[in-house]
Amino acid sequence: MGDILAHESELLGLVQEYLDFAEFEDTLKTFSKECKVKGKLLCKTADGSLRDSKSLIIQKDLVAAFDGGDQKAFFDLWEEHVPNSIRDGDSLAQKLEFYLHIHFAIYLLKYSIGRPELDERISYFKRQKGQR
Repeated sequence: MGDILAHESELLGLVQEYLDFAEFEDTLKTFSKECKVKGKLLCKTADGSLRDSKSLIIQKDLVAAFDGGDQKAFFDLWEEHVPNSIRDGDSLAQKLEFYLHIHFAIYLLKYSIGRPELDERISYFKRQKGQR
């Protein structure tokens, strides 16, 4: 419990960032108001506004590519914005990347009627799996 309290401000900031990202405007207002009433400090971004931040745009682009099954766009953004040191050195990032490749490999099975790219995606997944 002590570890959670030590990072409470950061956790509250993450909740705030998510609510802002997901555009839960009323919930965000209520959350911010309640944190203020309870005397809880929220982490702020450098400019104080997540909505205008470059990272929010990148996050939305990543989510759109993920939800739309656009593997190339997603991994172009992933490689551009996630440093090599993290992708290659962090086991959690590698696990996430593995699951992302699975998502895109089976996306066409779930959501596409004509599957012209299916074999290509499965081959790409196998190559990626072999490299890790």
